[in-house]
Amino acid sequence: MEKNRYRTIKFYKYLLLISSLIYFSFAIIYDYIKTIQDPMPTEQRLLTAFLFLGVYLMTQINTWFEQRIERITYLTVIFAIIQLIYVSYLMDFELQIAINVLIILAIVNLIFKGDRFTLSTNIVLALLVALALYFADNSNQPLFGFFIGYITIAGLTYYISYQNYKTYQALQESEERYRTIFKTAPFGILLQDRKGTILEVNETLCKISGYDKSELEGAKVTDTLVSSNQVETARKHIKEILNGKDLEFDTISVTKDNQEIYTYIKESSIILPNGEQGILSMQLDITERKNQEEIIKKQRDTIEQLHSTALEFMELETEKEILDKTIKAAKNLLDFEFCNIRLLKDDQLVCKVTTSSKPHSISINEGIAGKTFREGKSIIIDDFDNFFAVEPEQEKYKSGISIPIKNLGVFQAVSKEAEAFSQNDLELAELLISHTASALERIYAEAEIKYKSFHDKLTSLYNRRFFEEELERLDTKRQLPLSLIMADINGLKKVNDSLGHKKGDELLVKTADILKKVIRDEDILARWGGDEFAILLPNTNQDETKNVIDRIQEETKKTKEDLLTVSLGIGAATKTTTDQKITNILKEADLDMYKNKDSDRK
Repeated sequence: MEKNRYRTIKFYKYLLLISSLIYFSFAIIYDYIKTIQDPMPTEQRLLTAFLFLGVYLMTQINTWFEQRIERITYLTVIFAIIQLIYVSYLMDFELQIAINVLIILAIVNLIFKGDRFTLSTNIVLALLVALALYFADNSNQPLFGFFIGYITIAGLTYYISYQNYKTYQALQESEERYRTIFKTAPFGILLQDRKGTILEVNETLCKISGYDKSELEGAKVTDTLVSSNQVETARKHIKEILNGKDLEFDTISVTKDNQEIYTYIKESSIILPNGEQGILSMQLDITERKNQEEIIKKQRDTIEQLHSTALEFMELETEKEILDKTIKAAKNLLDFEFCNIRLLKDDQLVCKVTTSSKPHSISINEGIAGKTFREGKSIIIDDFDNFFAVEPEQEKYKSGISIPIKNLGVFQAVSKEAEAFSQNDLELAELLISHTASALERIYAEAEIKYKSFHDKLTSLYNRRFFEEELERLDTKRQLPLSLIMADINGLKKVNDSLGHKKGDELLVKTADILKKVIRDEDILARWGGDEFAILLPNTNQDETKNVIDRIQEETKKTKEDLLTVSLGIGAATKTTTDQKITNILKEADLDMYKNKDSDRK
């Protein structure tokens, strides 16, 4: 429940308790110091104090209240504001109380989320203030001026809150995308703090370990997932990782029913949402693979070569490296004329690697490869002449094996000799291909996580997080002069309001395409947030930066007659010396952008 709130439950409880104490304290102070008159009736002050205290106590003892604390706290504070408006009206517009209304409203608007409910509440409060001022009988006070000031402050603080809430929602959406990846990853994922306490696990890890999430989260990793004879090693690994070392290794883990399983683990240090250092652990159950290795190892000496290949797979980072390694290992395991690997793409099994001189792709509904892929089962062909699915180009060959690479593709090997492949050959090849499939799934998943972590979903540009990391990385003497361009779309809100958000999204994409068109490969272009874009230009002086801006403006002018016209407010700044702070350069570019945006409006 707490993760979905704008602020934490503890924050709202503190707000209620502190508000109650403030009201009580002022009641005591005014009662003690007789020379100072309390601008608010004591009974009204005590009523509000007890109201805040009562709501606080209800959130402490009642789950229903605690689950709805955000809205209840907001309504309680609004009641206090309405009370002040009412008291001010009874006293024919008491300026001190009226100013308190302004201060409290501004604070409330800034600390609570700027959603539609808050907007509606602000409108209602404004009407109440107007009504109170209308009936107030106090000609000595600037009533109309106060109302204008009230509307200005209320509108400004709500706008700030609304912008902050939009940013918060965008971060929530980004986190939700991360959560989707976290939940659907084909390998186990575990987050732990520096003390080894498990903070979060995904469903795949629960399936691997046999534990429920509730049993793992909050427990020590050494008490649940680590074999007793591996505890000291695990503690040593935690220290190494916290000192900045990335680890990847095979180890023995323990399931809930005390069964030992083999897992491949890749671990690195990360910064947790609370700002503290933690550990990210990715785990893959390789028990089946290990068991197969043990069985085959007793039968053939080549298992050592296969195991070595499996370990090497863990180090490979690209699809081509994995496929080339598979072909090389297959040559050591099997005796064949040629072999190939086809991977699925758009209902086609596309040939990626082959030892033949004529690579080709086929439909998933064609031939032996298509049958293998559709059924997900390996096939041994002892004699192609007797096999109903023989492919015409294989007529000169006699036998072969065809093995599915899970749902990714098909591995095939062919020989000119009849009955060239035994069941043992097939099992060895299947084990090799299982390593291939696991390695491919790993790099695909890692690539997807990395891409979504650093790219904006709508425009496919880099996101703000990546840009800030690159800004820090490139902030070196070698990159000077280092220039920044900030660009803001003019009229995006107008497009959203008049043509709809779909057209607004199209305008964002169109703008992104224009910016991509004018920059160099070494430049960094990112969607900074909302309707803003940022460009980082290494080794670029002010004149060169001006040329980039001119090219952007030339491209935007070409859209003048389009339904979606691209108009940008652009600002720039350049860091020329090492003593300049890059954060100040960023602010300078931002200010320049808003200055140009304002001048365009004029």
